[in-house]
Amino acid sequence: MTAPASGRSSASSEATDTVFPAGADVTATSVNALRLQADADRAFILANLNNRWVAQLSSKHAGLVADGRTWTDQAILDEFLALRLRFNDVRLLWSDEWPVFSYRGWWVTVAAATFPGPVEANNWCRTQGFDPDHCFAKLVSTTAGPDGSTLYWK
Repeated sequence: MTAPASGRSSASSEATDTVFPAGADVTATSVNALRLQADADRAFILANLNNRWVAQLSSKHAGLVADGRTWTDQAILDEFLALRLRFNDVRLLWSDEWPVFSYRGWWVTVAAATFPGPVEANNWCRTQGFDPDHCFAKLVSTTAGPDGSTLYWK
């Protein structure tokens, strides 16, 4: 393919799936990518989302059976990347590092928009077309516990 005069390729590209080299350990590579993402997002979350209400878009762990499938680390990474493409600014948390989560070992995706309270976060979920099983209000905090940190909607 010849590049146009602008120096840019005329072909369009869109990220649709994670691709690993032949022979790669997909599980280890996916876990490493998830870990790197959560580590990279932690500073932003501490500075901008700590003690604030957000919309939680996903919480998954490998082996979870939900939405008609058994989730793998690669599928969790793919879902995170798809949400990031859709919303541009989503962040990944590891539940073990945040006391607001009751369960350990979960990858949690949140939208980076903050809200004055849980009702507003849930309203955002509705306006984005989510159902109550796939988006709800979550308080992100390094000091609060799980009680009162989640508000579901119907």
